[in-house]
Amino acid sequence: MELLASILNTFTSLGATVVLPFIMFFLGLIFRLGFSKSFKSALTIGIGFIGINLIIGYFWGAVSPVAIAFSEMTGNRLTMLDIGWPAAAAVAWGSIAAPIIVIGALVVNFIMIKLKWTKTLNVDIWNFWGPMLYGQIVIVHTKSLIAGILTAIIILVILNLLADRTQKHMYEYYQVPGVTIPHLFSQSAGIVAYPVNYLLDRIPGINSINWTPQNIKQKLGVFGEPMSIGLILGAAMAIIAGFDYRGILTTSLGLAGSMVLLPKMVAILMEGLVPFANGVSGYMTEKLDGHEVYVGMDSAIILGDPANLVTAVLLIPITILIALILPGNKALPMADLPALVYMTVIGVGITKGNVFRSVIIGIPIVIALLWTATYLGPEITTLAGEVGFDVPEGAVTITSIATGSSWIGVAVQKIMDIIGGIF
Repeated sequence: MELLASILNTFTSLGATVVLPFIMFFLGLIFRLGFSKSFKSALTIGIGFIGINLIIGYFWGAVSPVAIAFSEMTGNRLTMLDIGWPAAAAVAWGSIAAPIIVIGALVVNFIMIKLKWTKTLNVDIWNFWGPMLYGQIVIVHTKSLIAGILTAIIILVILNLLADRTQKHMYEYYQVPGVTIPHLFSQSAGIVAYPVNYLLDRIPGINSINWTPQNIKQKLGVFGEPMSIGLILGAAMAIIAGFDYRGILTTSLGLAGSMVLLPKMVAILMEGLVPFANGVSGYMTEKLDGHEVYVGMDSAIILGDPANLVTAVLLIPITILIALILPGNKALPMADLPALVYMTVIGVGITKGNVFRSVIIGIPIVIALLWTATYLGPEITTLAGEVGFDVPEGAVTITSIATGSSWIGVAVQKIMDIIGGIF
């Protein structure tokens, strides 16, 4: 088992941009898409993810100085350092339970599809790390490997079911065929998005406000283009942060570039994903007597939507402000601020791109993720020490606000902590 864990850890340490194309290629062969089609789709998907990661990094480079300035201006009193979800993923994949969870989750997924309990074939194996992290916490609390493995698999089952339920709304807005989103960040946020959107529908005045990129463009012309919105938002935040003209220009152009480039990178990914998803879905539908099957993917495939990007950018200063005034919060949002784009996709989808409503929906999501990130701080710090992760110098407690969005995982983990002793 240790050898298998070592091989799997080495493979996953290469990151999603390497892991995912390999997985997609072999799945293409398994589902008889043919060598050429499988190879081209897998390589195109990998290139698309590389482009998305590059632009997300560029986006973070543009907004991080603003985020730091906002934090310093408001007087930082927060003690938990947000080191970002990649570090949390490295901790999760460092567990000896990781290979068992991957195999067990895939077997359970196939059984659920065969029994027609789900339509989602979750191939987003890289993002199994989220459920794995909660499984590790249960192992630490209960000293039971079986309880930890079951925790991760139960969370993945819940994500498949939620992905089924949200597929219609995601397709109606984002128009990505044959795909669902069993992503822990996004589906956890979606649990909040639906009831808040329901309430907003019933508030006179609020329910009539509809700020979509299309509406804004019609009213403002060239200034309503995504690149112009990014330019204006970037300049405004830089001015508030007290930047000089160099900082203002760098931030505004950086955001403008992100607004244009990220959708183009997503478009490249879609060139590979759509034929793959259609091929796998068609094959599975034929083999299962007409039972419709969707390919479960990372929400990265839809985060480049202009409304989603604008919503995430607007939530960055809001998140920092909430962190500083929220009772009980100890997490300082920093490295994971760009990950807000993953947490807004369902809210944007169900509001059909209404930025005004999506930002309002984002506020309770931010409150919940900050409280959860505060709870997770000691847990992540303990796990990081056990797998040999280097905690940044000067940081007593580390956390991840992106991981903090995953209250589905926390709920299952708490239940398994109680009953884990029977395993």
